[in-house]
Amino acid sequence: MVRLGGDHVYAVVQVKNKTEMPRHYHNGLDVESTEEVDKAYQTVLEEADKWGLYKPTRPIEQHGTYSFLFWDMDGNCWEILSNPPRGYTWIFEQGALAGRGH
Repeated sequence: MVRLGGDHVYAVVQVKNKTEMPRHYHNGLDVESTEEVDKAYQTVLEEADKWGLYKPTRPIEQHGTYSFLFWDMDGNCWEILSNPPRGYTWIFEQGALAGRGH
């Protein structure tokens, strides 16, 4: 995970051949509530044909947030989630960590 001077965090993974983005390498957009996640989900369903959106997952609770995924016409995976204020910055506030997943 990396960030540049703010609270927005990117998970960066290098790939050799461009294919549909696997869900593990998704882009995340934080919203303030579960209601906003549900509203975004309905918008994705309603606008899917117009914007080439596909494979929407239903919103669920996972890894401490309420979220859903979908893919855009370029094969990029997106997650809309109700993250806590300042997103995943709490991970960085723990300091340097070692071991699997760090």
